[in-house]
Amino acid sequence: MNRRTSLKTAGLMMGAAAFPAIASAFLESCTRIRSDQAGWTPQFLTAEQGSLVEIMADTVIPATDTPGAADAMVQVFIDLYVRDCYSEKQQNAFIQGLEGVENRAGDRHHKSFGKLSQDERIGILTEMERDYPEFSAMFKYLTVLGYFTSQEGATKAAVFDLDPGPFQGCIDLAPGQKVSAFKYTF
Repeated sequence: MNRRTSLKTAGLMMGAAAFPAIASAFLESCTRIRSDQAGWTPQFLTAEQGSLVEIMADTVIPATDTPGAADAMVQVFIDLYVRDCYSEKQQNAFIQGLEGVENRAGDRHHKSFGKLSQDERIGILTEMERDYPEFSAMFKYLTVLGYFTSQEGATKAAVFDLDPGPFQGCIDLAPGQKVSAFKYTF
C-alpha cells in the first residue's frame, strides 16, 4: 500500500467514525430550536434586534390561512445566517438597517417598530425599501429564504412534493393553487 492510499483510507475511516456524531448534533440543534421557541436567545443579534427581526419578518410574511414568518421561526434563521454567512461588512450593514427601521419608526410615529399597527409597519418598510434598497433586499431575501426552507413554509404555504418527477418548464396554475415548494424558484 502506498502513502496516498493509506491517507485516503485513514481519512475515510475518521470521517465515517465522526459522521454519526455530526449528524446527531445537527438534528439535536434543530430539535432544540423548535422546543425552545418561546425562550429563543439570539446568537448574533441583541435580544431587542432579534425581537425586531421577528416582527419585521412577520410583517413581510404575516400569518393568514398559512403560518407566518414568526410561526416558522424565521428570526432564528436570519440570526444564524447573518452570523455564519455574512462578512463583517454585510453584518454591519444589516445592523445599521435594523437601527434605521427603529429610528424611522420613532421619527414618524414616536413609537418603536413593534408597537406600530400593521399598516404603519408596512409604511416604514416601504420607505426603507425606497431609501435603503440594499438593506431591504437583504432582509426580504433572508425572510423568504428562511420561510420557504422551514417546515411550515415548505409544507403549509407551498405544496411539498417529495418526488417532483420530470422537469416541466411551463406549468399553468389553477386559481388558488399553491406553488410547489421545489418545482419553482422565486
